[in-house]
Amino acid sequence: MAAPRWRDLKRHIINTLGLIDQDLPAVVIGTALSTHIMGDPVWMYVSGPSGSGKTEILRLLHGPSIKQYTGFTAQALAGGYIKKDEEGRRISTSMLAQLHMKTLVIRDASQMVSLPPDQFKKVMGILRDAFDGSTTQGYGTGTIHIKCHLSIIAATTQAIEITIEQVDKAFGERFTTIKPIMRSREEHLEHAIMMAGRSHHWREELRNLTAEFIHENKPPVCLDDIECDIGDLCRMANFASAARTPVVRNKYRYDSIEAPPELEYGARLAKQLLKLGKITAWMGDNHHRIVKRTALSSIPIVRQRILKEVYEGNFRNVPQLEKAVKVSKRVVAMEADNLYHIGLLGRSQTRSDSKGRPNYIYTCDTKWQRDLGIMFSDKWMGMDDREAEEAQHEEDKKIKEKTGRKTVYIPMPDDFFPGEE
Repeated sequence: MAAPRWRDLKRHIINTLGLIDQDLPAVVIGTALSTHIMGDPVWMYVSGPSGSGKTEILRLLHGPSIKQYTGFTAQALAGGYIKKDEEGRRISTSMLAQLHMKTLVIRDASQMVSLPPDQFKKVMGILRDAFDGSTTQGYGTGTIHIKCHLSIIAATTQAIEITIEQVDKAFGERFTTIKPIMRSREEHLEHAIMMAGRSHHWREELRNLTAEFIHENKPPVCLDDIECDIGDLCRMANFASAARTPVVRNKYRYDSIEAPPELEYGARLAKQLLKLGKITAWMGDNHHRIVKRTALSSIPIVRQRILKEVYEGNFRNVPQLEKAVKVSKRVVAMEADNLYHIGLLGRSQTRSDSKGRPNYIYTCDTKWQRDLGIMFSDKWMGMDDREAEEAQHEEDKKIKEKTGRKTVYIPMPDDFFPGEE
């Protein structure tokens, strides 16, 4: 039986799982197919609340090139022993060695951050090496070099964003993220109840169709001939990596910056987004939309919402902005300050409060205007430099006509400066 065409399989997955997210199947299956392409692997978080369909769609990944995994320890990854194959070569029996040119599917990535500190460091070290395609492991009978070029798709809840800085620091910004678009709770529950009695049958059918598609439709090793707007993809990667740049603050005084932040260059992120864009273009899907969503989802949610509010030019006082971003005033003020020090936002001081502390107006930094337009508005997509310059000129004229249109007023909350009476 011939492998189903992608559009037919995608429609079948969306209808059966009751998804409204048109991009999620392409991202997940495209990541699995990307293992066969030269270059850095694609490592993807599928981040959503319980019941968002992330686990169900990961269950569909099945076949010789897929390894489903639930536990997560250094011993499970690199444990084993050294033996000789039929040709007399020394090989490792570890799971890591068996993952070469395969896709590792982790159903619960939150297990990583709950590991004991020593285990966490070991696991992160092993996976950092694996991202580059190989690692060296020591056993009782000696050391051995293990090839392990692999893709990773990991399901997690948005709660991991509380500890995401710890994971990202350990991984060196190697993961990208996609967040499923959710239906209403009522529609979701209605579909779950309707499919409950047939879950085993449709799950098995979809697993077989997906395994057949992945097995029969391996992409070419090099996708250089696939048409893909590299310019826009590079801008998306550049902006997302800049917005993810960490700012080191004094742990006792959060208003104190320990060192000027250095922008992440985002080479890993750019290569992953480019590979994801090319593989989804090869599959015949909307690669621009998929890459943009992945780049946006890879930015911490609070920073993403602040940038969107500033770009859209909505006038906000603190309660309004706090409502839009849905976090405390202190967090909003600190993250806006972080984005200023990173260089994505400009600011000017309007006045000081009764205690002499500054209040700021934050604005879009002009050098990032086009990148913000690409990320938060479709009208900038696919423009060359001349078209973008003309669009920028028109945008500036509108801003001048409506003075302050692109400003957001974010006074510092009272508890932003700990330690002051």
